[in-house]
Amino acid sequence: METGVAYFGNRILRHAQADLDDMVAHNCTYVVHTFSEEDQRYYARTMGAIVKATQAAGMKAWIDPWGVGGVFGGEAFSFYAARFPQRQQVLSTGETLPIVCPNWPEFRAAMREWVDAALSTGADVLFWDEPHFAIPTWFDWYTGASDAWACHCIACQYLYRERFGEELPTVIDAGVRAFRQERLLDFLADITGYAASQGGRNALCLLPLADDDRHGLPWHAAAALPNVHIFGTDPYWFFTNLTPEEHVGQQTARAVELCRYIGKPTQIWVQAFKVPDGREDEIATAIEIAAAGGAEYIAAWGYDGCGHISSIASARPEVVWDTIGRAYRRVRDA
Repeated sequence: METGVAYFGNRILRHAQADLDDMVAHNCTYVVHTFSEEDQRYYARTMGAIVKATQAAGMKAWIDPWGVGGVFGGEAFSFYAARFPQRQQVLSTGETLPIVCPNWPEFRAAMREWVDAALSTGADVLFWDEPHFAIPTWFDWYTGASDAWACHCIACQYLYRERFGEELPTVIDAGVRAFRQERLLDFLADITGYAASQGGRNALCLLPLADDDRHGLPWHAAAALPNVHIFGTDPYWFFTNLTPEEHVGQQTARAVELCRYIGKPTQIWVQAFKVPDGREDEIATAIEIAAAGGAEYIAAWGYDGCGHISSIASARPEVVWDTIGRAYRRVRDA
């Protein structure tokens, strides 16, 4: 059983060292460090030092393309999307969003540069978090059509025409949904394959959506990619009307069953951000459900209840963090 936490928002080594010691005291065995485009550009050597400090503290260091291209999850802006607006994703309505389309060969080349930089830190695992085409409702400023979807850029139009011999529709249907899934799987196969060729180990986290959801990606096809070594999901129940027993329990069972079938370990993320006052015990319940359900890796997003990032901070971050530490001890001692 490996127990971890996401870490971001600090690039000062002496403060990171104190936080790493705190993570060890809270029974963590690995840390998922974010590595945004800003980090790649300005903090690469610093991140190498933080990774080494993580390993010296006795924990594994994972590294996450936080918000890179806007294609992966994370509260980080994309330099690439701003620099190359012609490669941004286009909605079915014709509007553009500040997210890069993963079908552009130039972006895939940029992702290989990210992989090289990430591996140069000495990280143990590359963590591919929530790869997706744009979901317009995730942008709080978006006021367009609720049924708009991405991507309808010229690269997608060309590839769809090559694949199906007809023009890419503006109304999503089964063919468009299959095309989008195929293209994301191709993107993941490309970047995980390159990472593996450079000696990297890959973990993949997909949103807990049904395979036929317009924003979903088939779990089996993604988890079975030959260079995905760890597969998981993030059933954040505070965004639903479900209890941890229902949401975390169901998604853990689904992920573990799949991973056992294909012979890979499972990772389950528990929500440690935007935790309402008085509901902190639900985090311990979620951790215990994931552990009892057979997940080999559990992780919390993020460190110290995300108290430092005010937009998603928990109501009582110190209580959240202490709850995680105690729950981790229990499941590790079980």
